[in-house]
Amino acid sequence: MNCAELALEWEGRTIEARRRLHMYPEVSGQEVHTSDYIYKELSACANLTVSRPCPTGVVAVLRGGKPGRVCAARCDIDALPVEEADDSPYRSRNPGVMHACGHDGNTAMLLTAAKILAERPEEVSGQIRFIFQPCEEASGGGASEMVEAGVVDGVDLILGAHVAAECEPGCFLLRNGATHSAVYEIEIVIRGKGGHGGFPHQCVDTVMVGAEIVCALNSIVAKNVDPCKSAVMTITSFQASQAKNIIPEEVVLGGTARILNEELEETVTTRIRQIAAGIAQAYGAACEVRLEKGYGVVYNDGAAAEAVRSILQEEFGQEKVSADEPVLGGEDFSCYLTRTRGCYFKIGTRGLRDGVEYPHHHCRFFLNEAGLRYGVEAWLAVLTGINDRLH
Repeated sequence: MNCAELALEWEGRTIEARRRLHMYPEVSGQEVHTSDYIYKELSACANLTVSRPCPTGVVAVLRGGKPGRVCAARCDIDALPVEEADDSPYRSRNPGVMHACGHDGNTAMLLTAAKILAERPEEVSGQIRFIFQPCEEASGGGASEMVEAGVVDGVDLILGAHVAAECEPGCFLLRNGATHSAVYEIEIVIRGKGGHGGFPHQCVDTVMVGAEIVCALNSIVAKNVDPCKSAVMTITSFQASQAKNIIPEEVVLGGTARILNEELEETVTTRIRQIAAGIAQAYGAACEVRLEKGYGVVYNDGAAAEAVRSILQEEFGQEKVSADEPVLGGEDFSCYLTRTRGCYFKIGTRGLRDGVEYPHHHCRFFLNEAGLRYGVEAWLAVLTGINDRLH
């Protein structure tokens, strides 16, 4: 099978699908029309068994003509609550919602790959499950719902791919090991005797306690984390009284911790609790710390990453496949990795809007459609070649 020729032949249809998805974006948990469109497109293909494992998720199963492993390929389908600042003919038709992260491109590429392979089951070894997952952008993620529905039961390997604004079309990013961090939401509630700002000696100054905690929490990464390992702790909100002459009875701090190395999670979370409780006690305040873990660490299996790398290098050339850098962003692909091994890679779609490169989640985010056909080509090459490369 000539993956490059097929991807080029289908390029127009891939772009058409991407633009259709871009015009009608839906936020996490509300991907009704998006999933209906995907379901309809896949159901029209011979050799695919299509199901709805959750209200807005879609899975299509292709059984190949040769024996082999069960492999899953996953993309995310949700958009963001962002007002698009663009005047293209295919700009978002849904006010306040935009595919500002490129999930429309992720979906269009995997949808095209599924259609192409459905016409050629003899080229496929084992079984492929095409997973179109909702709710990746929401806290907790939609992957857990798909996993609980059994979409990866019996799967030997799961693959994920995402468009990359920092990578040129026709190029790819891939790394062994950790790619995305674990994510914790932080809420610290400080309570004390409030009162008049002119008589602080009659009160417990919860604002001062909160400020002390914020400053002290910044010491965790500097003093408790190996400098060669990655973590970040950030307080992003400080809610207190709106009046200028009142010391409030309650102050609420909010923030996030991002931890790339799993062995550091207990250290960081324990220190957050200890520091907050210790400072509050020293000032006579009460303190409640709430830590909610969202995504876990995304960790590429070494053998799987090497297999994908060798396929991409053979298909596109060694110079087109670069080592990726880990990020302290979250990705609920990690949920699938609690059940099976996997590999997550990036597909270049870098482009400029008015001479400026805008990042993911920006209202002017620009996805260079020239990269989509290379993404389809990559999916075809990987999904038909992985069984022979993986040990």
